[in-house]
Amino acid sequence: MNSCNVRVRWFPFDTQVCEMLFLSWSYDGFGINLEPERSADASQNRYAKNGVWDMVAVRSRRIVTTYLCCPEPYPEIQYRLVFKRHAAFYLFYMVLPCLFLSILSLLVFYLPPDCGEKLTLSITNLLALVVFQQLIAENMPPTSDDSPVIGTYFICMIAMVCISVVSTGVVMHVSGISQPMPRWMKRVFLEIIPRLLCLSTYSYQSHVNLAADFVSRSFPENHDANGHDILENGKVDTSTGNGDSVGQERQKSCETVELLKYMTDNIMIKNVETSEHLQWRRLSMIIDRLLLYLFSLFTIVCTFYLGVLIVQGSVDEYNDILNELETDWPN
Repeated sequence: MNSCNVRVRWFPFDTQVCEMLFLSWSYDGFGINLEPERSADASQNRYAKNGVWDMVAVRSRRIVTTYLCCPEPYPEIQYRLVFKRHAAFYLFYMVLPCLFLSILSLLVFYLPPDCGEKLTLSITNLLALVVFQQLIAENMPPTSDDSPVIGTYFICMIAMVCISVVSTGVVMHVSGISQPMPRWMKRVFLEIIPRLLCLSTYSYQSHVNLAADFVSRSFPENHDANGHDILENGKVDTSTGNGDSVGQERQKSCETVELLKYMTDNIMIKNVETSEHLQWRRLSMIIDRLLLYLFSLFTIVCTFYLGVLIVQGSVDEYNDILNELETDWPN
C-alpha cells in the first residue's frame, strides 16, 4: 500500500511526502517475518535519478501488531519517502515567459493613443497568458484542497491584461473625441496629473488667438475709413490726415485689415476644433502614462511579493517536513 498527500501550494518549489506500507495478508509473523533492510543496498545509492524529482530522505520502521483473537504477531514495514521537485524546467518554460508577457503588456500604454495595434497587442498577450495558465493546470494534479500561489500570480496577470484591454479601448475612444472638454477635467488631467507624473503641461489656447494678436498688433484699429486717428474719447482727429493720398492708403489698410479679420475668424474656428481634439488626445496620452505607472507598480509588487512568498513558504515547508521526519522517524 502507498499514499501520497499531494501538496501543490508552493508549486514548482514543492516538497512531497509519500508513505509505503509492506505487510502480508495471508501469513503471520511466524510464516513471513518482515524486517527493514539496514544495509547499504537500502540507501539512496540505488535510486535512479530523474529530471523532475530528487529523493532527499528515506526513513523506515517496523511495527508488530498482535490481535486478541490470535497470539501470532503480524509485522509490517512502513517507509516514508521525501521528494523535492526540480523547479528549473518550470522557471524557464512557464514562470519567466509569463513574467516577460506581463512586461510586454505594459508597452501597450507606451504606444500612441491612435495606434491601431494597441488593442491587438493586448488581446494577444491575454491569450498567451491564458495558454500558460492552462499549462500550469495540466502539470498539477486536480485537487481542491489547496490552490498554488503561482496560479494566483497567473490570475493576477490575466486580470491586469484584461483591465488593460478595457482601458485601451477607452483610451482609443477618448482620443477621437472633438467636443469641448469640461473645465474640471482640464484642471485635473491637463494640469494636476501631468505635474504628478513629471510631464510637461501645454496650453492649447495660445496658438488659437495667434493670428488675431498678430493682426491687432500690426494693424491697429484706432483710425476711421478716411485715415484719421480715433482718439480715446471717441472723437476723430482730423489733423492726422495728410491729403487724399494718405486717406487712400489708410482706406486700403482698412480693407486689408477687414480681409485679414475674416481670414483670422475662419482660422480661429478651425483652430478651436483642432485645439479641442488635441486636448482629448493629450488627455488620452496622460491616461496611458498614468496606467503605465500604475500597472508597472502592480506588476513589480505582485511579482516580488508572490516570489518571496513562494520561496520562503517552500523553504519553511521543506524544513518542517525534515524536522518532523527526524522526530517521528528516527534512524
